[in-house]
Order: sequence, then structure tokens, then C-alpha cells
Amino acid sequence: MNKAADSDVAELVNFQGEEYLFYKSFPVNVALLRGTVSDERGNISFMNEGMINEGLAVASAAHNCGGIVIVQVQYLTKNDTIAPKDVKIPGILVDYVVEATDPMACWQTEGRSW
Repeated sequence: MNKAADSDVAELVNFQGEEYLFYKSFPVNVALLRGTVSDERGNISFMNEGMINEGLAVASAAHNCGGIVIVQVQYLTKNDTIAPKDVKIPGILVDYVVEATDPMACWQTEGRSW
């Protein structure tokens, strides 16, 4: 795009007679995510978050690249207290959970009047 770009981010490839742009992958070393609740196994719920976005995709990408996944949550709970359908990121993908006890650490959470 300009002089600052030191390498091509995409390559024009031909696949079955059609031209496509192939975007090269890059490693995801760390994923910093936000959730609402984590159980003792690291299963993450987003029940008070405004949006889930790509939390699962980013956690999966970091995990599959050998990176680490850190999730900040409002509070921790015991195992088997989060309904399985409410788990948006399974604990197998989570390396670290940080409990944010200070309400100002959670200012982006929707519907809270701290």
C-alpha cells in the first residue's frame, strides 16, 4: 500500500480457473478476552457482556498457535454452576483467568450501574 509496508499481505492465486486473493496467516501469541463468569475449569460465560464477538475464534486461534489465552471475568464460580449452553469459551482453551473485583475494571460491561 505504501513505503511502510515491507511485505505483501496477500498473494493473487489461481484456484480451479478462478483468481483469488490469498491472505497469509500469522501467529496469534496471546488472546486477551473479557467474559462475565468463569468456573473452576475455566469455562467462560458472556451473560452480562454486550457482545460475544469473536471470543471463541480468537481463543481457538491463540490456543492452536501455541499461544496463551487470558480471560478477565467479573467473578469466579464453582464447577457445574454455569449451564452448558451458556459456556461460550470452553475451559480447555483458557490458560489464565483474572477476576476483576474492582468495578472500574468492568466499565465496558453493558447494563451495569457501578
